[in-house]
Amino acid sequence: MSVGLHSAGCEINNVLLDCTPANLRPSILPRVAGKPSLRRAAKSFRRLSRMFLPDRSHRSRLKEMRSFAEIASRKVQAGRFDLVVAANMSGLVAMIETSLPIIYVTDATATLANAMYPSFAERRKGERDVAAEFETLAADRADLVLVASEYCRSSMCRDHGADSSKVHVVPLGANLVPNPDLDSDHAFEDRSVPTDGGEIELVVVAADPERKRVGLCAAVAETLEDRGWRARLHYIGPRHPICDHRLVEWAGRLDHDVASDRARHCDVLRRAHLAILPSASEMFGIAPIESAAFGRPSIVSAVGGLTTVVQDGVTGRCLPVDTPVSGWADAVESMVVPADRYRAYADAALRRYQEELNWEAWGHRVKGFARGLVGADP
Repeated sequence: MSVGLHSAGCEINNVLLDCTPANLRPSILPRVAGKPSLRRAAKSFRRLSRMFLPDRSHRSRLKEMRSFAEIASRKVQAGRFDLVVAANMSGLVAMIETSLPIIYVTDATATLANAMYPSFAERRKGERDVAAEFETLAADRADLVLVASEYCRSSMCRDHGADSSKVHVVPLGANLVPNPDLDSDHAFEDRSVPTDGGEIELVVVAADPERKRVGLCAAVAETLEDRGWRARLHYIGPRHPICDHRLVEWAGRLDHDVASDRARHCDVLRRAHLAILPSASEMFGIAPIESAAFGRPSIVSAVGGLTTVVQDGVTGRCLPVDTPVSGWADAVESMVVPADRYRAYADAALRRYQEELNWEAWGHRVKGFARGLVGADP
């Protein structure tokens, strides 16, 4: 986001990134707790503690956020700023002391996160409740609320009482983009196109393989093979039983901060014809944007923010979440045959990435909203 705003000509100072109170800064213990056995033990301990200890998480979370907000307030007041842009910081937006205009940016609401993600749903009730309270306060306090999808916008207005006139959809960008030296316009023109009964390569990127239903992806590849295709599924994510499937090529859990992992991820996207993401739930969906950056259309579930990311019938397909495996295979075939149809999907996906689903475009749109608040270039 900072890079996007900078590219739009904004001057950025990330003062809100280092507002952690001294008593909450990480120690060396998390490195020890990274071992799977210790993580399991810690999870069991937390579960037991919730059963027998009183829930003070609401009060403690309020106290923590008050400390964060005090540090952030001092930093903002000490600087010379036109406005505050706070990304995924509902608590700080709710409690910060400043007279500057505030733009609150998020891809989720507390209500959706508490319902959708196990890591949120498993928190103590007090912590879930205070997160929802922060969200509502932030929606009221902010001068503008910029969300990533229509799904998030609906929740912000419905669940947190946001004034619909100040909530706007600004889709996010891709975090993995083509290398200009390797992926020129000419290279996109020469990309592989599936031919009826020939090779077809799918890719699924899933940090949470169960929620994103990678097992269904493998079943789709198998069904395509049964129909005469030479199918292969590339899977990027943690170890899962499908890794042993004969049609699956597992790339591992790739870290974009590691150059070799980024290169491998890019190589997988260049080889694939289609991205598939049949998620049971999804807040937004960066993976289909990154596939689009390489000129690869996506086929996804019509859930959450995915219907903002993928334009059904234009840049890919959005299928009902209860579509059977055969229906997913039918949709894949309908996207790649005839070849001209596949090219149309691929070209539209690449064009939408280039025009809208990138961080530079995000930065320019946010700058436009900022200019409306401050009356000048921020």
